[in-house]
Amino acid sequence: MGSEVPATRTPVTKEQAATFVVNGLRARLGREPSEQEAVYTMALAWVESGRGQSIYGNNPGNVSCYDNGKGWSGDFWRPPWFPEQHDPKYDYLHQRMLEGKAPRAFRAYPDQQTGWNDYLREVVRRIALLAAMNADDPAEFVRQLVETKYSIDYNESHVKTYRSIIAEIRSWGLFSSLPKASPPPAKKPSVSGLGLALGAGGAAVLLMVLLAAKKKRR
Repeated sequence: MGSEVPATRTPVTKEQAATFVVNGLRARLGREPSEQEAVYTMALAWVESGRGQSIYGNNPGNVSCYDNGKGWSGDFWRPPWFPEQHDPKYDYLHQRMLEGKAPRAFRAYPDQQTGWNDYLREVVRRIALLAAMNADDPAEFVRQLVETKYSIDYNESHVKTYRSIIAEIRSWGLFSSLPKASPPPAKKPSVSGLGLALGAGGAAVLLMVLLAAKKKRR
């Protein structure tokens, strides 16, 4: 690991954040990002960083140093709940840290774009999270934040928050020139799928209907 550095605040405006998001997504995806991908990744960063005003160490996604058990060779800063002597309001987080359920340190980056690129790397590598973005589904997005272990601290109560902030970001028009992702095609249930859904009795009735139709065609 690199050196410990002070937790220096590095805020951004929404216009700066939009530029970092688009540049970072292009680099990570190797293509033009969809409007949904840009809006949702900015929404996540906006929630994580107090609308861009509580970014520390150029780390908009609050990426910790020990993601999936892997070390970090760069600089890092300590959260206020880390010291043994801390403000009592951080008692809960300090205890969770001791239990291995809250970070001990966060990554610090030399500049904003580097930090946004690393945050976007964490987003893009979670395929199910990208799929939820492109489906434009805030509820599934929040669920996948937990399922893909981006953060276990989200729950259903955050869906309303994300609906609101996604709508607000869209109202700014910062990503309106980006292409819209096509919605996923509706799945047509197969005969076997219908049988499972109907249960044994329903499947038997369905089979009788299909056999009758087949005899009629002869």
